[in-house]
Order: sequence, then C-alpha cells, then structure tokens
Amino acid sequence: MRGFLAELKRRSVFRVAGIYGVVAWVLAQGATLAEEPLFLPGWFDTFVLISLLLGFPAAMLLAWAFDLTPDGVKRTESLPAGLTNPEALNFSPSTPVAARTGTGATANAAPGAAGDAAATSQPSTVSPAFRDVAAPPTRLPLPARLVGASERSPFAFFGRDAELARLGDTQQASVTEQHLRITLISGEPGIGKTTLVAQAARAIHATGANVLYGHCQEGLGAPYQPWSEALSQLIEHTDETLLRQFVDANGLALARLVPDLARRLSMPVPEAGSDADAERFLLLEGVARLLALASKHTPILLVLDDLHWVDAASLQVLRHLVSSAKPMAVLVVGTYRESDLSRGHPLLGALAEL
Repeated sequence: MRGFLAELKRRSVFRVAGIYGVVAWVLAQGATLAEEPLFLPGWFDTFVLISLLLGFPAAMLLAWAFDLTPDGVKRTESLPAGLTNPEALNFSPSTPVAARTGTGATANAAPGAAGDAAATSQPSTVSPAFRDVAAPPTRLPLPARLVGASERSPFAFFGRDAELARLGDTQQASVTEQHLRITLISGEPGIGKTTLVAQAARAIHATGANVLYGHCQEGLGAPYQPWSEALSQLIEHTDETLLRQFVDANGLALARLVPDLARRLSMPVPEAGSDADAERFLLLEGVARLLALASKHTPILLVLDDLHWVDAASLQVLRHLVSSAKPMAVLVVGTYRESDLSRGHPLLGALAEL
C-alpha cells in the first residue's frame, strides 16, 4: 500500500486531485450564482455538479497515465531502473532539458515537463545511496541562490520526474563508486534549469550531503569564477584543523584561487612562481585533493550555473577533475543555454571531450 501511495504521488495524482477539487468548487459556485442572472433552468447547477463528479475519476486516470509537457501530452514513464523506491527522490521536475551525464562520456536524457518554480515540501524519503552516508561534522547551509529557486509556487511542477530520478541515480553512483560524476543540463532562457537543479539540491542536502554553488557572469570573464565561489563556501565552513592538514600536505597554491583558505589560517597568499604550467597544475590538483578530502565522509553536490558564460580556465578545472583518479563522492551539475553556444565557444570543446 505504501508503495502504491508513493507511486500516486510520483505521478502527481494527489496534486491533480487537489487542483481539480479547487476548480470544481469554483465552477459549481459560478453555476449557482449565474443561474438566476442568466435565466438558466433550475437544474443547471445540479447538472454541472454531477458532470464534475463524473469527471473526477477520468481526471485521475489521465493524471496517472500521462504528463503535460511543452511538447504536448506524453505518457508517464515507468520508474527508472535502479530507483526501487518511488519516493527515493520525492519531488517532481518542471524543466524540459537535455541532460548529459557521465564520468567522461555523455548521454542524452529524455525531455521533461516545463515550469519555472519548485515545490516547497521537503522529501520524506531519501535515496538508498544517501542512507549510509554519515552526517558531516559541520553542515554547510544550502546556498542562498538554490534556496530561492526551490521555494516558489508549489503549483509549478507538473510532469515527469525522469531528470530528477537521473540526478538521483548519478549521485548514488558517485557515492557508491567514490568517483566524480558530471551532469550537464541545457535549456532555453527562463525555462527553469536552475529550478530543476535547486529541487535536486534541496533533496540531496536534506539527506546530509553538502551542496556547493558557483555561477558564471556575462562579460565578467574572471578566471575560475564559479570554482572560486563554490570552494569558498566549502572552506568557510570547514574545520580549521582539517584545513591545516590539507595545507600541510598540499601547500597553499589553492589560496590563489580561494583566498579565504589563507585568511582562515591567517597565512599570506603565496605569489605565483615563474613556471606558469607548474603553478596551474598545482592549482588544479589542489581543487581535486580538496574535493576528495571534503567528500571522504560526506557526499558533495557541486552546481555550476550558467556555463554558457564560462571561461576557459574554469573548464580546465572540470577536465582535470574528470581525469583525476582520486576517489571522491562528488556530483558536478552544470547548466547552460545551448542557444548561446556560438561557434568556437570553449564549452563546445569541453562537451566534445566529455
């Protein structure tokens, strides 16, 4: 019975039932009020009420079997393989996206339903991938940008949850395999890419994982901007003893990317050496080692938003992480506008390599 109720929730049957009830009440009241001014027969309001009652089971059957998407009405997909509990990710997507996932290869995800806001309810059940994960000594707060995107109208999400289930499966793989995974999500401006990621981030954060967020800005072009923003959140909340252990083992090269590392330890930011290639390698390796250390006991979801404005240096970090053999329970999720990728855009080369 519990599984059946969870499946009803996954297919948005409860949500549709609630909305149907509200609309039916409004129509019934309208029919009663309009009967006298419009000189309608006395049985008109009764006819409307009976029609609405008869239409309810039909609406529930349609909600069970189909999703309403920007491409029209589509049949609801069965629960994805590997996600045995329909409530494993207890929220619904609203974003039609093309998602690419993998640790070096890419795969196309099916499009989902559209919308711009997220449901406000917290997931009641978590994916098995997260149940065995120990809670971090210090929980990082959910990044403000993702909080705002996940707490809008509860009526915005209708349709399939294939993309969210895919994110859950990919996160599960990163935890069980201790290997970095990447998911890239594309869509038109305003279609809800960040909202989709915010829903996933909220559910993953609720299980005890840490969520980091970095974004690219149009016209800024600052090297490593999204990584600096995301890793600053991690360093700000990491225990100082752990940071000292990291610096003792790896040096302070990463402080040139994240100055907060030196500030937390009251140490000066080291100057760059004369060998640019060697300095770049130390910086990239520092990112990989920090993520490996931080995710040793606590999984990490790292969101990189608006990658259509990404700089080439930031993509070097992504390439280095993909090729790294260090064990890390990290899922990197990036969003971008495919329509903004002109010929020669650095992200196109990175997509081809991934």
